Amino acid sequence: MLLTNCLPIPNEGIMTDNPSDAFPPGSPLSFINEGLAAGRRLSMRAAAGRSPFIPPPDLARVLLRLKCAAGVGGANILNQEELFTGGYCEACKQPRGARSDASLRIRFIDAYSWRYGGGLAQVRFDQRISVSLLYFSEDFLALLTPQEQAQFYWRRVENLGKGKKTMHELIGSQLHVPLAALRGGNPDTPQCNRCGWRRQPQYDLVGELPAWLDPEDDGKRRDQPDLYIYDR
Repeated sequence: MLLTNCLPIPNEGIMTDNPSDAFPPGSPLSFINEGLAAGRRLSMRAAAGRSPFIPPPDLARVLLRLKCAAGVGGANILNQEELFTGGYCEACKQPRGARSDASLRIRFIDAYSWRYGGGLAQVRFDQRISVSLLYFSEDFLALLTPQEQAQFYWRRVENLGKGKKTMHELIGSQLHVPLAALRGGNPDTPQCNRCGWRRQPQYDLVGELPAWLDPEDDGKRRDQPDLYIYDR
C-alpha cells in the first residue's frame, strides 16, 4: 500500500516540541502545561500499545502532502434535530441516515466569525460534540473555478444572527478518498456498541503513529500528519 498524507502538523510552536513546561508557573497561561502533560502521558500509553511492524520501504512510503482548507470561524446550530433523516444514535450521538433537506440555521459565536471565509458548526449534546458541519463564505466559493465548485454540493446557510456574508454548507462531494489506518500504529478508534459507528483513524497523538513514522520515539511530532489517505 502506498501512503499519502494530508493535514500536516506545523513543525514550529509549543505543541510541536512538547516541552516539559511551555509556560512558567506564574504565567496566566500556565494551565496549558497540565494539558500538554496529559497529552504526553496519553501519547506514551498509545506508543506502548503499538506493534513493532516495520514495512519494507518499497511497500509503504509517503508520496506527497496535501493541505486541506478549513475555516476558523464558529457558529451555534439552532436546528440540529432537523439535520439528519435518522436523527442521532442514543448511545454515541452520531448522526443516523443522510443529511436531510433542512437548511442549516446558525448564529455566529462571536463578532468575528462571520468575517472569516468559513468555519465549523458543531452538533452538541451538552458538552459532547457529535459532528462538525463545514460552511464557507460566498467569497471563498468565488475563488473556486466552476469545475471545482461542481465537485461539491452546497446549500445556503440561514444566519439568524449578525453578519453580512452569505455562507454555504458543504453537504456532499463527488470525490471520496478513504482514510488509511497505518499498520503498526495505535490510533484511538472506539466503536459504538449500539449503532456500529467507528471513529476513523486519526493520529492526534504522536505515540499513536507507527514506529516507522516516529523513529526517535521521544514523543515529539516531526511534521508527521494526523490524517492519511492511500493510493493503491
